[in-house]
Amino acid sequence: MKFEIKIEDKNKYTTHETVAVGDRHILLAELPGKAEPFMVLERRHISDLPEYGNMESYATYLEAYQKFADRIKERIADILAFRKENGIEEGSLSADICIPESQDLDYKGEYVLLKADSLLPEYRAAQYQIIKATSGFGCSPNARGTAVYGENLLDGQTERFERYDFEGIIDPEKMPEWAKEKIQELENREKERDIEPER
Repeated sequence: MKFEIKIEDKNKYTTHETVAVGDRHILLAELPGKAEPFMVLERRHISDLPEYGNMESYATYLEAYQKFADRIKERIADILAFRKENGIEEGSLSADICIPESQDLDYKGEYVLLKADSLLPEYRAAQYQIIKATSGFGCSPNARGTAVYGENLLDGQTERFERYDFEGIIDPEKMPEWAKEKIQELENREKERDIEPER
């Protein structure tokens, strides 16, 4: 499906191809009338706003398409390398590790389990599913808002989710061993920061 995007001083480019890979979209777009009318670029969403970058222009469509395909391959290679480096394997966690009926409890400060199907296909692995809920109206089961902000246990990144994206609160007894070790490591680091003398 073609659509228009505004980039480069509000010039309207028409997209020919868009592929979502990981945390970004890779686009192939065209602005007729330019010496190099075809552009390959990337779009990421920061604070719900699109951010365009990594733009390269080409004179011919096939040259641009080749670069577009190369970018997709590079991004896939990055994701595979990250998985290997962090011991991420296929396979997801299910609701049976959650406290029964914990969907009705407050999530703030708790480790909650993201539903595998709420993640992009390339992120449907256990390491991406465990989130520490930190804030948002959606932490409360009775609030009108559904936004839940939380830190991914894998990399500490804060992300926004919806309450309905979660299976519930993870039972500490059923937490995977690798996750228990990571949590312990984070807690130890936090304690060390707390006892550091002021300078």
